Amino acid sequence: MPDDSHKNSDRDSSPWAIHHTLGPRRNQASPGDHTHDGGTSLELSQIPSEEDIENIAEEVAEIVSENVAEDVFASHIQWGSELMSFAAAGSHIRTISIPTRPAAPEVVLVIINSGSGVPNGWVWKTDQYTTNSFRLTGTGPNNGAWSNINLLWVAFYA
Repeated sequence: MPDDSHKNSDRDSSPWAIHHTLGPRRNQASPGDHTHDGGTSLELSQIPSEEDIENIAEEVAEIVSENVAEDVFASHIQWGSELMSFAAAGSHIRTISIPTRPAAPEVVLVIINSGSGVPNGWVWKTDQYTTNSFRLTGTGPNNGAWSNINLLWVAFYA
């Protein structure tokens, strides 16, 4: 019996499909050299303001609070944002201050919105959680200095 797995593939059927074509649609993959110009990836026409990021954080909080009891939500999640600048380098380490809590968070997620083309190819991670800070580390190509980069963080507590 012939193998028809490619003929009957799940190409672009969902984000979890095994096969993807390259392109800007939700269920497609972007090539490694994409520039967010609308060609092979979504266009990012402008950098959101700090107010836009705060609005996103409030929307996330609203969705979570509608599905989680208020006392649980308030004691287990907090968020914030700040503008960052970086000198030209191949790696960056930043300590991000957060409001003090009795215990360190279990995990901190970050969204870094730098706009089109910057910092493509960078990998970011968070670690060294304390009661009032976490460390943000990024590595990637040395592609210039950046200023007014929006960082949104969400901390989750046990």
